[in-house]
Amino acid sequence: MMMRGLLVILPLLFTLSTWAQQFQEESYYIKSTKEIKVDKREGYYENRGAFTVNFSNNLVLTGKANSVPLSLQVDFVTARNFSVGPLFTYLQYKSNYQKADNMMVITNSKVKYHQYVAGVKASYHIMPFLEEMSRKELAKHLLDVYITGWLGYSFVSGSGPQIDQAVIDENSTVRGGIGIGARSMILDRFGFFIEGGYSSYAFGTFGLTFLVSKP
Repeated sequence: MMMRGLLVILPLLFTLSTWAQQFQEESYYIKSTKEIKVDKREGYYENRGAFTVNFSNNLVLTGKANSVPLSLQVDFVTARNFSVGPLFTYLQYKSNYQKADNMMVITNSKVKYHQYVAGVKASYHIMPFLEEMSRKELAKHLLDVYITGWLGYSFVSGSGPQIDQAVIDENSTVRGGIGIGARSMILDRFGFFIEGGYSSYAFGTFGLTFLVSKP
């Protein structure tokens, strides 16, 4: 399990360093051979009152033979470099057991179980910290690096004939996760993000971001 997490986090860290270098180069332009100007626009996460809407799915699942979890999150910047908001996740799966390594057997293909999660996700955005540590101007309006965590309540329902109540009862009601992420705002109000770490569902997450408000 730890190895899977590393396989996601290490490529993510490499991607972050590549993005940071590219965006830093884009932030500088040469006006003359003697004058260089820097784009000092702030990241949206530095403006209290800004909020985004995020849609995501998971890349590397930790669970058993379930569908790809889909998530919706609204992220409010409540303080400089800190954001928090509600998180909703849905996934579908069937009753199964592990027959061998990397081999799951479905016990009743006619019954579908639906899992819903409602929770809260919080993030601390560290680009200003990285800028201070590196002593270089970084393109904060283009790149967002953050540490994130979430906690939620899960419940399950079933549909189809011969629903197994034991499958519903074995659901863990408390779910959560923690990791590191990077968001690229490729357009003024639109971007994408990738996260790596550990959660109840996956080691990796990919999604889209829409910046709804930026005071």
